[in-house]
Amino acid sequence: KNILSNHSRTVLLVTHDIEEAIALSNRIIIINGKTNPIFSEIVVAESLRNHNDIFSKDYVILYKKILSLITKE
Repeated sequence: KNILSNHSRTVLLVTHDIEEAIALSNRIIIINGKTNPIFSEIVVAESLRNHNDIFSKDYVILYKKILSLITKE
């Protein structure tokens, strides 16, 4: 996280950890499906990247939205 904040670079992070994706990302791209992939983009508000606030209403809504997108068949 410190490297990202100290250097003006674009970074591609591949993860299966929703909390990590929210904490480190400005945007989350979800790719779901093998034959016909579905791409979803979520913009993460800077206020939600604060890992100390994982029980806020907005954080939980975002987490559930991402979870629903990655569990669709």
